[in-house]
Amino acid sequence: MSIFYILPPRTILGEVLAKLLRPMMPGLKISRETCIDLVEGLVADSPDADQTYLVHREDLPEGVDLNAVLRDGYGAEPGDQIVQVSVGTRVDEPRIDSWRLEAA
Repeated sequence: MSIFYILPPRTILGEVLAKLLRPMMPGLKISRETCIDLVEGLVADSPDADQTYLVHREDLPEGVDLNAVLRDGYGAEPGDQIVQVSVGTRVDEPRIDSWRLEAA
């Protein structure tokens, strides 16, 4: 089974991660783009890379059924795990919603 991460838009996710990392590495230029590359690299290097998909909010149409879009546009199948990540009020506390995709 695959896992689909529904992530915030790239600019938001990148900035949140950069804000988290910059204080830990003062003087190092950490850009939003570098942080997005880092996330994509983490997935690419994981043992389950062939079953892990990153989908950013800006790549999804507004006001449609997320499950249907993942099935029709991204190849999600019944039983696949969907993990929706939203930015929380604190950088280190994202909101996570997770479910298994059911048959259409």
